[in-house]
Amino acid sequence: MMLEVVQIIVSLLIIVSALMVTEVRGLVRMALSFSIMSALIAILFITLSATYAGVFQLAIYAGFIPIIILVTVALTRGGEDVGD
Repeated sequence: MMLEVVQIIVSLLIIVSALMVTEVRGLVRMALSFSIMSALIAILFITLSATYAGVFQLAIYAGFIPIIILVTVALTRGGEDVGD
């Protein structure tokens, strides 16, 4: 019973953070929201006994993809501030 409650809470937090990714202004805030969403998805995988999927989700999507987004946009903007 407690595990189902945790899964529901994590699922609701995933929805909120996914909405923040699409609605927030500023690239840094978007990347941070994406990292939070990906970490929550990894937690959900782990609670569903998919440990390997959770570890890969945490390593790749929560860590590496936001860095690629920030670096790519910083390089294509020509050195402008990415925090605006």
